[in-house]
Amino acid sequence: MQKISISVVAILAILAGANYYTSNKAEVEFNKAIDMAKQAGITIENEIYNKGFFSSTASFIASKNEIKTEINADIKSDIFTFLSQNPLAKISVKALDETTKSFARSTLGSDEMFEIFYKQSISGDKNLKFALKDADFKESDNEIKSSGFWGEINLNSDKFVKDATLNIDNLLLKSPEFKAQIIGLNAKTIAKTDINLAQFFNEIAPYESHANGKQISIETNEAKAELNGLKYDGQTAQNGDLLGGDDVLKFENFTINGVKFNDIKISSNVQNLSVSGLNAVLLKLNDPALLNDENSFENFGLKVRDDLATIIAKNPKFGTKIEAKNYQNANMTFKLDFGFDGFNGKINDDFNPIKYANFGGFLEFSPNLNEFFAQIPAFAILAGMFNELFVSEANAQKMAFRLDKNTEDLVFNDKISLKEILGAFSY
Repeated sequence: MQKISISVVAILAILAGANYYTSNKAEVEFNKAIDMAKQAGITIENEIYNKGFFSSTASFIASKNEIKTEINADIKSDIFTFLSQNPLAKISVKALDETTKSFARSTLGSDEMFEIFYKQSISGDKNLKFALKDADFKESDNEIKSSGFWGEINLNSDKFVKDATLNIDNLLLKSPEFKAQIIGLNAKTIAKTDINLAQFFNEIAPYESHANGKQISIETNEAKAELNGLKYDGQTAQNGDLLGGDDVLKFENFTINGVKFNDIKISSNVQNLSVSGLNAVLLKLNDPALLNDENSFENFGLKVRDDLATIIAKNPKFGTKIEAKNYQNANMTFKLDFGFDGFNGKINDDFNPIKYANFGGFLEFSPNLNEFFAQIPAFAILAGMFNELFVSEANAQKMAFRLDKNTEDLVFNDKISLKEILGAFSY
């Protein structure tokens, strides 16, 4: 019996020690989270941390630009919660500034906008899940609805981002002139280098991304467009200061004003992008002073001249290819390549980008232009004129185009220039 009592006391002592450790650890993690928020440019005020043995509470006010929120957290510090991998903290975010508060009350029914759930594994990996409150707002012809709107970030034990996920089950925005809806969208980005949370959202870095979506639709008084069966895969790689990558975006079908196209595929690639130059531009773009500057566009251009020169001097290259079929399986292929070459100076008022630019590509229809756009009767009026810009090949019509640096004009099929085409329209 005495041995059993000693064992029970020993177990209780171990659990008490573990609870003491997790309680202290929770406070340390809270303080680190505050530091991370400050590093991301968020102003923190009125920090309060009430430490308990099994649970603690914390609160503070966070603000950035003109948005102000109150953060309240219930933190579990018992060893059983930690080992069971249940959330260690539940955090609620309430709107404080009048604009955000008014929007939250009208769409979400309260000042509380979303909740955050925090988990941590024994290895030190961390999981943050952000869940937006479901919205159900309707007033006259205006409507906002959302469900299953959440995001998730996973960090490793060194607090570097492993991946981030965004999910939208349903989002509807409607007004008398406009309607947009997203159904069944899930997107995930995986970091391919060590990058902290603040850098992940504000800097260019190597990544791998994947997305799937059921439907995206947009409707105005003049047009209605619907995309179904979205699938996206993309990745970038970095070598020194240079970034390159490939992306592929696919849709099962695309309908605009009743005209349907199938098997849409958009491929793109980039090469020789200067990471330092791009990050310098992003840093200046995130400057809060830019929002209050009446001449923001002009002043921003002046501020980033040297950064743009850094980017162009690396000879960046961009390419895109669009493929689609119509309802009768007639094909369209559009390919464009664009880049810079040979620039090593500074951008000033005399800078002429055409001098260093390479621009060219082609547009091809199979079997021909008329059959691809057969669903659009009005197009037949312009078909004759457009046909003159194409060269007929085996079961296809093709139009090549390039930038002529001497004339600073686009040339089609090495025969006719854009200025000549526009000149014909003027008569």
